[in-house]
Amino acid sequence: MISPTLNPDEDQRLEALRQYQILDTAPEADFDDIVQLASFICGTPISLISLIDESRQWFKARKGLAFNESSRAIAFCAHTILEDEIMVVEDTHQDARFFDNPFVTEAPNIRFYAGVPLFSPSGHKIGSLCVINDQPQNLKPEQTFALKTLARQVIHLLELRRQVQQSRKLLAQLQQQNQELQRAQDFQRKLQSILGHDLRSPIGAARYFFDFLQDGSLSQEEIPLWAEAVGKSLALSEQLLHNFIQVSKASFYKNGLQKNEIPLYDLAKALLEDMQLSFVIKKNESAIEIDTRLVLHSDAELLKVVLRNLLQNANKYTEKGKIILRARLEGACLCLEVEDNGIGLEPEQLKNLFAAQNIRSQPGTLGEEGSGLGLLICREFAQTLGGRMEAQGTPGQGSIFSLILPYPG
Repeated sequence: MISPTLNPDEDQRLEALRQYQILDTAPEADFDDIVQLASFICGTPISLISLIDESRQWFKARKGLAFNESSRAIAFCAHTILEDEIMVVEDTHQDARFFDNPFVTEAPNIRFYAGVPLFSPSGHKIGSLCVINDQPQNLKPEQTFALKTLARQVIHLLELRRQVQQSRKLLAQLQQQNQELQRAQDFQRKLQSILGHDLRSPIGAARYFFDFLQDGSLSQEEIPLWAEAVGKSLALSEQLLHNFIQVSKASFYKNGLQKNEIPLYDLAKALLEDMQLSFVIKKNESAIEIDTRLVLHSDAELLKVVLRNLLQNANKYTEKGKIILRARLEGACLCLEVEDNGIGLEPEQLKNLFAAQNIRSQPGTLGEEGSGLGLLICREFAQTLGGRMEAQGTPGQGSIFSLILPYPG
């Protein structure tokens, strides 16, 4: 037995085969019809559509054969793909390449073989259409012509199949993009509604304050009280607008994440230093539990927005307590946690905590007001980063908010 050699373009040939994504797929009627027709035209009990990969021949369609693959080393079709035309072996017992081949000396006892190479549009031979008999045989010219014609139809079917797969993939992508666009539009409408509602009150308070100042309705004692109240309301409005702009920007990040290597300990240290005054006012301690060697490949700006919101939230609902920013690895994920021992969360609060319909803010431990957008921003940006948000908490004992991201990112 003479083993087949490799094609000079073997790497490109295998790539052409892989592009069809056909290996090990289920039988398909169109391919089955071709082998039935090939056997009928050529008068053979066996016919095959054989595809040759690195180490085997695999049959996309077969007639008269029980198994669906074999070693490439003993495959007749591995010789066929070395040819540019049909390969015909009228009697294997008289051919030095095949007389002692296991397929000749044992079942299916091949005596006659004819195979036509299957040329991809790029010119690579990915397999063959072949007919087989257990008796010596030759082909008439019209049978040879028909076999070549059927081989071209195999390639047409493979190309059509690939185009259908690509069309389905494109359709799925378009549907996903449409769903994401619809979700973004719904989200923006909800934010605009929240913004319009929450801005009316502080703007109205400021207008009344200046009207009262102008007409002299306020006493000297009332003016500082009104000024302080209006100042707090305007500060809240500024925060609300800032958060709204951040969330609006998220849609632009979908296709434009600026990913870089982020030393997580350094990022956490910078965030806590920036917020130190806020912690001091609430008499809260802060701590970092992050390995100094831990690095994440992600968008630093979006990551900082999420962690800053979580830290602000922890500080808001904690007084004379401790806030910890930690990172830990869980399999293929990185879990960034902000833990506090503040007022905690009721079981009812944990339900749909990050949902848009639940946007509301309860006062902090010193009566601090909020826009209610912080957790919604965290959810949106977590999804943009390819991750998700989780939360757990116990009333009176504190809470843990987690940003879970793919790692290494």
